[in-house]
Amino acid sequence: MRAAARWSARCMATHTGPTNGAGKGDHVSAMTTELPATPNGMPPGIGSGLERQEIGAGQYGAMAARYMARERWDACLDIVTHLTVTVQMPSMSLQSLVGIKVGAVLEAQWPATHDIPLIVEDIFLASVEMEPVGDKLGVRINSFNEPSRPAATPRTDAGAATKGDGNCTLEDIEVTPSLCFGRTNLPMRDVLGFCVGDIIVLDRLVASPVTIEAGGRTVAQGDLVLVDGGYAVRITGVSELRLHLPEEHSAFLG
Repeated sequence: MRAAARWSARCMATHTGPTNGAGKGDHVSAMTTELPATPNGMPPGIGSGLERQEIGAGQYGAMAARYMARERWDACLDIVTHLTVTVQMPSMSLQSLVGIKVGAVLEAQWPATHDIPLIVEDIFLASVEMEPVGDKLGVRINSFNEPSRPAATPRTDAGAATKGDGNCTLEDIEVTPSLCFGRTNLPMRDVLGFCVGDIIVLDRLVASPVTIEAGGRTVAQGDLVLVDGGYAVRITGVSELRLHLPEEHSAFLG
């Protein structure tokens, strides 16, 4: 079953507006139905007063609306979307996050035998397993997520403090980092054509490090390892978070 069956109708309906009495499946079908065209590329009755008279005002208006809906739908299909293969890691204080050292091993507590979420923008689209494609890392789609379920990796505001008195420290700020296996960009028309068994090639080489991210920033990178059957990262490099922290917080780093 294609990704569009569970996902596209809900997402694209916001761009085109509802149809009278039509369900989601009918809505998508109406937008993608090919219309007969005249030499000027417009549907019959659009562009000629004589043609408009022949088909009637009501039919002309309906066909014109369908033509414009198709144009908007085609434009939506060309939108480039961001795909990320990532899992959440255990929450930790910001103090612990910025104190990560090279050589440390951070456990994701995600079993290596489990599928990994494929996130399109902020939507948990599918569960995938890793599969190399030459020297690139790829993922194979095993199943699609039901739209009613929440996203697997919601964004976390790295600056959200647990205290409201304005005197919080880095130890008081809790963040939820994520382990990112790789990402890529694809137009919406490719995403909506996904089927179970399809392989998506990511922008990461098999031998290259994975990244740990929080608040939209890359915090560290390292080698992917297994600890007690779960994914973990042996840190090989860290970001200079001091450069992005307020001066009063940088003092806590020592």
